[in-house]
Amino acid sequence: MGGDVTAGNAYIVGEKGPELFYPQSDGAIQPNSAMGRGGTTVVQNFNITAIDPSSFTEKVLGTIGQNAKTVFSAVKEGERQMGSVSFA
Repeated sequence: MGGDVTAGNAYIVGEKGPELFYPQSDGAIQPNSAMGRGGTTVVQNFNITAIDPSSFTEKVLGTIGQNAKTVFSAVKEGERQMGSVSFA
């Protein structure tokens, strides 16, 4: 829920189960609801060297396939940590 914390006092926090927070200085805990659910933009640039159109197509499809797996894994991890993900 957030709120002020005082050095030397213990607080129970944790969005995925209780955790003990013991601050060494005064401060505040920002609640998840105040952080917003901003988006992340992923841009991938590819530099592909090919001799002819067919080798270009082959390299593009291979590169996209490899990177698609990486992006899919990152999206699934984001969903696990933050909740649902949408695509624009």
